[in-house]
Amino acid sequence: MGKRRREIILSFICGFIAAISLSVYAATTILSGQIDYTPRDNNWNVENVETALDDLYDMARNNGGNTSGFVGYAFNYDYTGEYQVFTTPATGEYKIELWGASGKNTGYTAAPGLGGYTSGVIQLDKGDQLYIYVGEVGNLNSSNYGQLTFNGGGYSHNYTSYYGRGGGATDIRTVPTSAKNVWNEFDSLKSRIMVAGGGGSGHQSAAYTGGHAGGLVSYAGVGTIAGAAPATQDSGYAFGYGGPGLPSEAYSASGSGYWGGKSNTTSPCNVSYGGSSYISGHQGVKSITESSTSTNMVFTDNAIHYTGLYFSDTVMIDGKGCKWNTAVTSDCSGQVQPDGTTASGHNGNGYARITYVG
Repeated sequence: MGKRRREIILSFICGFIAAISLSVYAATTILSGQIDYTPRDNNWNVENVETALDDLYDMARNNGGNTSGFVGYAFNYDYTGEYQVFTTPATGEYKIELWGASGKNTGYTAAPGLGGYTSGVIQLDKGDQLYIYVGEVGNLNSSNYGQLTFNGGGYSHNYTSYYGRGGGATDIRTVPTSAKNVWNEFDSLKSRIMVAGGGGSGHQSAAYTGGHAGGLVSYAGVGTIAGAAPATQDSGYAFGYGGPGLPSEAYSASGSGYWGGKSNTTSPCNVSYGGSSYISGHQGVKSITESSTSTNMVFTDNAIHYTGLYFSDTVMIDGKGCKWNTAVTSDCSGQVQPDGTTASGHNGNGYARITYVG
């Protein structure tokens, strides 16, 4: 009787261990596609199953209880003055949205040029890394005149209460710069696969507004136009940053973008342009070639970036709120802003959002 009891107990223990092992195996299998969804500081480091389950629970709770692949979970990136890194947690499709920064002048009522909006859906593999450069609004103070804004907004040569700086672009790159607070290295700039242009700064008078960011081509503000030029897909002030205001007057500085706008070079007064936008896969863009250098840039009509990464379902809306296909359209219903409201263009620092769509 004792031997039989021991056999029953032993069988029960073995069965229990087998059941636990099977459950762990099944759970691991079920969660294998999701176990790296770890939203802690965007580091995605899962050290054990308990941590992974805690993070999965947090994501589900923060995403309205959606546990089916966590579709709709968003990663948000505000301006920090440094590039930020997105490491893809799982293979799938991701919607990327970018808002460029606006220009600004310090003490007068001229409206700034507003930032553009770009979005699209991209297929990424688990572990892929993208580098996010969020543009800085064109604030001017006594210590930053003569300096570009973060990610390329044009500068004022002098500081007074009616000077300003252009807004920085917001972009996604596949090659980072050598330091996090650096944005303007050419090999990194040419790796951009999506760019939302920034707006230009205004003038000392309310009548002299800043130039808005463009879609494929940017807009002028109000002022003396001679010598100024819009940002396009292959021309402007410079690839990746906007032009400064006049040295003698320094009123209006241009915005950054795929190309930055060029401010005018003659007195009196001053006009700024916004920067242009770019999306790999959007018809009408001109993509830079991989062999391009800072002194020999070549652009083609190929809509897809040389990395082969591209977006579907692309949307490009300029700082006036107008959508672009291969040209600007009559749909000027505005941009959806990061807070869910609608406005013609983006005002303030830039912004970026990456949403898992499945």
